[in-house]
Amino acid sequence: MAHRLTVLIPCKDEQLNIRPCIESVRLIADEILIADSGSTDGTLDIVRQMGGCRIIEREYIHSADFKNWAIPQASNEWVLILDADERIPEPLAEEIRHVIANPRENLDGYWIGRQNHYLGFRIQRCGWNRDGVIRLVRRDASRYQMRWVHAEIELEAERVGRLSQPIDRKSTRLNSSHTDITRMPSSA
Repeated sequence: MAHRLTVLIPCKDEQLNIRPCIESVRLIADEILIADSGSTDGTLDIVRQMGGCRIIEREYIHSADFKNWAIPQASNEWVLILDADERIPEPLAEEIRHVIANPRENLDGYWIGRQNHYLGFRIQRCGWNRDGVIRLVRRDASRYQMRWVHAEIELEAERVGRLSQPIDRKSTRLNSSHTDITRMPSSA
């Protein structure tokens, strides 16, 4: 039996990220499921223009609630949950293809490391250099903890494997709590 993969991309106002995210999963996804929570910046126009994606929409309450609503709507047994600022490089795509083609019956999910970048620079310290998340999961066995922030997939530890290749995460947005590091005050 051939196993198939849904890539689930939860998003809101991701016009800068959605195209490269979708492009990075085209070759491994049997279904690309865009779960949008009210974009107003043209994100969904880009998704529709690209084609080949199924769009579902709902109000956002919190991350776990939104993802737990979206996961069961995937058409396939295996689901890769990917934030819009994340990309799947080819070595990880190959590893995911292998796992999906030869799934281990005793595993319901996989940890995937992340190679984090911020404003174009790779994070090499502060804990973000060792960041990992459970993102490749069996649809019917996996749900997020019902927490408002930093919820993780709930699976028994012995039912989770680990992939060796990382997700590429490109965090580029500045918000009001960030300072302009190019305008550091000069010493007097």
